[in-house]
Amino acid sequence: MTKQEAVQAIEQKKEMLFALSRQIWEKPELQFQEWNALDLYTKTLEDEGFQVKTGIAGMPTALVGEYGHGSPVIGILGEYDALAGLSQKPCQAVREKCEGTEDGHGCGHNLLGMGSLAAAILVKDYLKETGKEGTIRFYGCPAEEGGGGKCYMVREGCFHDVDATLTWHPDNMNYIVPTKLLAVISATFKFKGVAAHASMSPDLGRSALDAAELMNVGANFLREHINGNARIHYAFLNDGGPYANVVQAETALTYTVRAPKLTQAKEIFDRLVKVAQGAAAMTETTMEYALTSSLAETLTNLTLERLLHKNFEELGGVPVDEADLAFAEEIRKNMTENDLVYDVNRLETYHGEEYADKVRPLIEGQPVIRCVYPYKAPEKVFFGSSDVGDVSQIAPCAQISTACFAQGTPNHTWMIVAQAAAPLANKAALHAGKVIGSTAIDLIEQPHLVKEAKEEFARRTNGIPFVSLLPKTVTPPVFERP
Repeated sequence: MTKQEAVQAIEQKKEMLFALSRQIWEKPELQFQEWNALDLYTKTLEDEGFQVKTGIAGMPTALVGEYGHGSPVIGILGEYDALAGLSQKPCQAVREKCEGTEDGHGCGHNLLGMGSLAAAILVKDYLKETGKEGTIRFYGCPAEEGGGGKCYMVREGCFHDVDATLTWHPDNMNYIVPTKLLAVISATFKFKGVAAHASMSPDLGRSALDAAELMNVGANFLREHINGNARIHYAFLNDGGPYANVVQAETALTYTVRAPKLTQAKEIFDRLVKVAQGAAAMTETTMEYALTSSLAETLTNLTLERLLHKNFEELGGVPVDEADLAFAEEIRKNMTENDLVYDVNRLETYHGEEYADKVRPLIEGQPVIRCVYPYKAPEKVFFGSSDVGDVSQIAPCAQISTACFAQGTPNHTWMIVAQAAAPLANKAALHAGKVIGSTAIDLIEQPHLVKEAKEEFARRTNGIPFVSLLPKTVTPPVFERP
């Protein structure tokens, strides 16, 4: 079996793969509670001849499916968690809640997992038919949306022997994902004071709400004195209650710090802790904090990115038909003026004005982007974050995106949910699987490419092993199976 024959063969399994994606779409499950997805992936992988282990890294809904033997060991990352509050009817261009659920796949993870599974099966069939040495692993990674499932898997050594990892994400474009994603540190801050009647005995109270608000003021001033590409976000978890005539005794906030490197995020976070300590001192309250998550920045691997792009260009963009274009046009009627030009504008954010000027004529006004973007090594920071970052710190890693949705579709919206069940999205996910699977086969057939990717990885890490900031005391939540 050749690489091209393996790519063609996966078409024979597309109905099974599309059905799996639809089943996961129809039963959206939030972080660490992906029981239906776990069952579907476990059964499918076992039916395909993979050895499957579940309950990985203390997460009941995490799994690893493995096929083959020896080197290279290629990991393919899959996700399947949904987002809260995004219930939406499928393949419908107007906002309408889907009965029976409050949640929805507003980031397209029903597609992400399916496309990655397609890649793993494609490579498995190739190994089976050729008898070549090599190991393919499908990593079923729960809780990407705010839970950082991969971070626990990295911390527990699940990727220690992997030679390269490949992944993808649903998007509005066909391109190599810019790998300069930001590192993230998140923590909760709790203030405790003394309750009192705010009018009769305010002098006896020590306001935890005052402390929280002073922390926010201090954080606002801190923002002026941090790396220009860094970010600080916050939200109240407990504001002390609805009564204004009470001196609030307890408050809690969650803070997230992002920066281009984890070391920079840690420096800013340490300063934020001092701000919280100062707020507690000013109000004579007490403060305690706890780290809740830590995601490293993504580490670029140009060797893998160029190889992915070569296969992407050979396969071309996602196949699009008239029905896909018509539905995309209907979806775009819901978008703001800024949404409609967002994908055009972010070209310049990612790659600069010269690159944007080259690609803009190919995509401007198109309901669905059909071209494969030219490859350009990442230079500017991409302001998103992902737990893929921790994986990229352990082994060479790269990722692509395919055009699953209408141009301009904003992420984490009902429009994504509606389109994530549509034919275009399924075709785009399968296409991603073909690109990733082809690249994995290249790595198996050409060992020097693995060697080059690992040498580049060693240069970028300076040979320093990655150590997660996530303390052992922080463990993933475990939910009872319904």
